Amino acid sequence: MDIESLGAALIIWSLILGLLIFPAYRTTTAWMVDKTLTFPQFVLSVVAHAGVVLLTYIIGMPWMAFVYLIGLNIYWMTETMLDEYRKKRRLMAIVDEEIAGLERRIQDDPDNGAYHSALGQAYLERQRYEEAIMSFERAIALLPEEVARKERVLLKSATEARYAAMGVQLPRHPYQDTR
Repeated sequence: MDIESLGAALIIWSLILGLLIFPAYRTTTAWMVDKTLTFPQFVLSVVAHAGVVLLTYIIGMPWMAFVYLIGLNIYWMTETMLDEYRKKRRLMAIVDEEIAGLERRIQDDPDNGAYHSALGQAYLERQRYEEAIMSFERAIALLPEEVARKERVLLKSATEARYAAMGVQLPRHPYQDTR
């Protein structure tokens, strides 16, 4: 083996080891910190990754280790984003179920201001501003004056959010505190 091929092999394996650090760190974190992996799963994961890298060396195609490790790193990095997206989708599904339930309750008891207020908050969470505004207005009309303070604040928030979504900024009252 000449010096050039030895240098190339050292560079290739240094890069491969560098690419192994993140998956090894992520797998270890999943086992030790997150507790999403048991010890046998952790060992199996490490052996599987190391086996793939060694297999590419044995069959004489170390570039395949690069492809595998780069793909693995991309997967581990995007997994967090995908997990957050899945959580948000589940929460939105829960809010949608809450909206459907509140709409049924309002059909049964249309003069219940608390139902209208809760429905407005759910609409606001789903960024359905027009419906939120209508629900808060109905709640304010149904609830006693001293109880409807929260709904007035929420109505203002929904109105501001609606205009912000349209790209319009509401004018401030000249005496409004701008802090």
